Amino acid sequence: MSTISGMGIGGVAGMDLSAPDLESALLMLQSQRAQLLGEALRQQMDSVADCNAQVAGLNGAMAGKLAENQALSDANAQMQGQIEKMAANPGGGQGADIPALQAKMDANSKMIDANTQALAEMKSDLNALASQLKDETQRLESMTAKRDGVADMLADLLQKMQDSRSKILANMR
Repeated sequence: MSTISGMGIGGVAGMDLSAPDLESALLMLQSQRAQLLGEALRQQMDSVADCNAQVAGLNGAMAGKLAENQALSDANAQMQGQIEKMAANPGGGQGADIPALQAKMDANSKMIDANTQALAEMKSDLNALASQLKDETQRLESMTAKRDGVADMLADLLQKMQDSRSKILANMR
């Protein structure tokens, strides 16, 4: 009984190759190989999906920071308008509110600066993820091409075997 054990020959583990003909043995080997390639493809597709999910998460976080910056900028513009009105009307008795509004504007400006810094870091992370996604996608395409190539090779081999068998039978007649 012929068996192959271990992982020495293309990931084939413990297969019984005592089939009556070469064609059956090749089909068994191809089946095992296709299964291993299929598992590798699924893992690669999961990796690409994870990368896409991370990109989507970063895009959402960036959109949130941009919206927060816009809201803070709008609030600062509104407070600046209030300060100008109060300064134009010094007798209105609201002059004491000017330092409080300026303090809020300063706090908003600091938050805008922090958000801008966080956005820069997120953009850097997004660029790294885009590069990783490109690599993962290229690996996926390569593995798909490899799987298709193996299937084509086996089909060609089986066709050649069939042609040889037909020629032998024709010569025997």
